[in-house]
Amino acid sequence: MSAKKETYISFILDELKKGNVEYKNVMSVFVSKWQLSERQFVRHWNQANEAYKNERETINELKTKEYTESELEAVKTQIITREKFIESLESEIFDIEKIIKKGYILKDLTIEGKKERVKEFFKTYELAQWHKILNDKRDRLAKIQGFDAPIEQNTTVTIKDKPKVEDWILSKSNKI
Repeated sequence: MSAKKETYISFILDELKKGNVEYKNVMSVFVSKWQLSERQFVRHWNQANEAYKNERETINELKTKEYTESELEAVKTQIITREKFIESLESEIFDIEKIIKKGYILKDLTIEGKKERVKEFFKTYELAQWHKILNDKRDRLAKIQGFDAPIEQNTTVTIKDKPKVEDWILSKSNKI
């Protein structure tokens, strides 16, 4: 491709990139700048448009690829985050079960200047609160894992034959 031809195509490409995409507008600028015929402009216009189209397709493919990769990464992050959340919830449930099974918690108290660990046994209402917390966490875990999804049930409905009008009239006439 000659240097002049490259210059012409490059000029048209620059106009297209600026947003000046109308044939008439680009042609008037082109013809006034280089004093070439419309026929010559058409030849360069077609080549520049083809190059511009290819360039836009490449850019769009790269954008799509980049977007797809970022979406995949986001999904992977969500899955990892979900798995970590489930893990921590299971750990909390395990810890609460151990506390309930022991029936007490250890508290650090200072008695006469000495620090001592003392067992504090649960009162009935505290034990009930621990069980409620445990059940809430189990419910949440079941919901996250999908165990609380509705169960599909097959139900069949049978419709008896509708009574005929004649039968209804006869039954009413017998009562009169």
